[in-house]
Amino acid sequence: MPTSRIARRGRRFSGRTGQPASSKSRGTNVPPGKVTSFPQAVKSEPHETVVTGIVEWPSKAVHDAGMPKVGEAMMAGFKDGTLREPPFDGIRIVMGEFEVLLDA
Repeated sequence: MPTSRIARRGRRFSGRTGQPASSKSRGTNVPPGKVTSFPQAVKSEPHETVVTGIVEWPSKAVHDAGMPKVGEAMMAGFKDGTLREPPFDGIRIVMGEFEVLLDA
């Protein structure tokens, strides 16, 4: 599936779960590093590129209330056929929560 279609589906999905903004980016110049790098972190193959995603939540409370909706919406989408399995190996996903230090 082309990345643009994945991004459009993600945008529709995020609006239903309380996420005011999200973005997906495909690597265009992400070389492997000597010690560590994005490609090394996810063990990307030579034919693969790294994709990043950022979801913004207005507050921790909205995040905590919205995350169960994310799981419910995903399961409902798989059941009704509006959401397909992602075209990537989910075992190599790196996830985390971050606090904004600078928003320029």
